[in-house]
Amino acid sequence: MAKLFGAQKLVLQAVQDSPKDASGYVADGQIAQRTSIALKDVRDWIETLEGEGHVEVARTETGLCASITAKGRLQLGLYEPIPTTHGTFAGAGSSEPPRTESPPAATAEPPTAPTAQPPSPPVPPQPTWPSSGPEAVTPTTGDVDGFQVVLLIHGIRTQAHWGPMVASKLEVPGQIEVIPIRYGYFDAFRFWFPFWTRGKPIEQVYKQVRVAVQKYRRERPEAKLSIVAHSFGTYVVGEILKREFDLKIHRLILCGSVLPQDFSWEQYQGRFDDDKVVNECGKADIWPVLAQSASWGYGASGTHGFFNEVLVKNRFHGGGHGQYFEPEFVEKYWEPFIKKGGYERTEFEKKMPTTPWRVSVLGILPLKWLLAGSLAGMIAFAGYVGVNSASQVSPGDARDSSLVRQNTEPRSGERSLPPEPVLPEDIDIASASFMDYEGDARAPRLDLKLTNMGSRPAFITQVRVNVKKTWRLRDLPQIPGVVVPPGHNYVIELRPSDQPYQVVEKVSEGLHKDDFGRFSLQFVEDPWPASNTIYLADVELVANSDETVYTIKDILFLITMFGTSFPDQRSLGELIRVANYLGQEFDVRTIEEALRLNKRMLLEVAEIRAVKNLALLELIESAKDSSIGES
Repeated sequence: MAKLFGAQKLVLQAVQDSPKDASGYVADGQIAQRTSIALKDVRDWIETLEGEGHVEVARTETGLCASITAKGRLQLGLYEPIPTTHGTFAGAGSSEPPRTESPPAATAEPPTAPTAQPPSPPVPPQPTWPSSGPEAVTPTTGDVDGFQVVLLIHGIRTQAHWGPMVASKLEVPGQIEVIPIRYGYFDAFRFWFPFWTRGKPIEQVYKQVRVAVQKYRRERPEAKLSIVAHSFGTYVVGEILKREFDLKIHRLILCGSVLPQDFSWEQYQGRFDDDKVVNECGKADIWPVLAQSASWGYGASGTHGFFNEVLVKNRFHGGGHGQYFEPEFVEKYWEPFIKKGGYERTEFEKKMPTTPWRVSVLGILPLKWLLAGSLAGMIAFAGYVGVNSASQVSPGDARDSSLVRQNTEPRSGERSLPPEPVLPEDIDIASASFMDYEGDARAPRLDLKLTNMGSRPAFITQVRVNVKKTWRLRDLPQIPGVVVPPGHNYVIELRPSDQPYQVVEKVSEGLHKDDFGRFSLQFVEDPWPASNTIYLADVELVANSDETVYTIKDILFLITMFGTSFPDQRSLGELIRVANYLGQEFDVRTIEEALRLNKRMLLEVAEIRAVKNLALLELIESAKDSSIGES
């Protein structure tokens, strides 16, 4: 049964709990009053619930009336704790119903069963899961606490180069999807100016958030939305919260925040899970203080924290505005929080010093009024100079300037220069990350996430893979498993070669304006069962019939059927025993020579700065740790 999304649960609960008329219906006005949702939006939510069979709707002259159905009541029941029963029950996966003890029938014969024992102490309640059936709820894995879509929103004067690093730390295939949300380069003047300039990035981010949520909830209705926002991205999140009542956020991380310290979190507490808003603060971060002092609408919450610590956890660090984008920081603080809600204080907070004096002074300076006055003075001065210059032009000067204008126009028969060509689209490659297929084989899949930031639809027609170098690893005495590669969008067949070459694959991927999309490339080697090669390549996306080419440079990946663990002394002995048992002709000298060559290639590859797939990284790390193969 698909889970409820947005404000559906709130509205459905109101339909069930509100007083009903004689026919068992609740008016939309009652629901709006009970939920504090606008009447127009309540009617839209009622219609979505009707379409899914959760309510029956009666349309009257004054509006809509709703009555909850059996399916709706069952759906609400999924959100209630599952009751725990004592006694014996069938194990998980068992088709037997729970057994119940029945009193023995009265007979003349004495009972042969053992006498009843005193009742055992009560067992603490344990969570139980339905054993089977279409309505069964599946417990989450130990790694994460549910499927999440995590959006990364950057700040000003950047293209968010930290996004792929953070995505690589947080992403869990099939459980956590990370999408960098971008709105282009946003300069300091537009950040400072309090009118008109801030609306466009807010609108761009809002559209991408909506598209991402709708896309993933079509595929995974239980998907939860989490956000990591930095600097101006925190302001964007605050503005979206103000305008979108149904946007529910599972976990929210703010860092370098420029939201006001008195931001009204209490108005949005229904939008977050409990204790799931973390505000990372840098005591040496002057930029939130400068934003508060120099412009309107901003605050120093990224330096001093929010006033409301009931709903937000302020966590303080000693660094500045960019301290958060180190791999160690993400692993220690963000990865546990996003995956399972883990939270810990910093060592810095135990002996936190006072705020540096320069930061305190900057916070009280009225820079916004000084800057506004200076700008007004410059505009007034420029207007004064322009008026005076125009009044001092002589009639002869006017005639000369008229001749200049005439001479600049093209003469009869001449052709003017064509206008500058305009690129058809601006496709933003939000991320390109590997998702390996794990099993007896490793088949790297390059997962591409794209956003069309242009002015009209874009159509990707080709993918070109430019293989620049290959390293063919020597085979070891191990039986490769013949495994069918997993599902994918497009298959790219490669082969080892001493020379660079190109593989072209026709694709068909469309992106509407402001739309988000994704597709994947499955890399395989021919012949597949014998694959054991490292590839260095560039990937080009060709859009709108060769009008524009977007390039992802330097990706390194391993295609192998021979495992991703470099042998140590113990496993080497196992390999030799397996080879002898299977009748393979391998001697120790041959294997050691193969390992020596493989290790040399792996250490060479390790020095190349490129995006690497997980299988290759595992093989490189195990080769570094192994003493086998050293000269």
